[in-house]
Amino acid sequence: MDTELGRCLLYERRTEKGWTQQQLADKTNFDFRQISQWETNERVLMLKNAFILANVLGCDPRALYEFGFRLKKRPK
Repeated sequence: MDTELGRCLLYERRTEKGWTQQQLADKTNFDFRQISQWETNERVLMLKNAFILANVLGCDPRALYEFGFRLKKRPK
């Protein structure tokens, strides 16, 4: 299947709150380096972690990805 989730929007949601990566890390018990990797799309944000982050950020988990959790076809 040649699809993608789209860009992770964690950076946008975090900065809307005015929080640093370290502040979000303190609130979620994730390492700030892991948050950085999600924000730069070096690592895929797994659904379980998306729910944890969304709960702390006060948003719907779908707001953490460009296309929600829908997949879009990659251009060839």
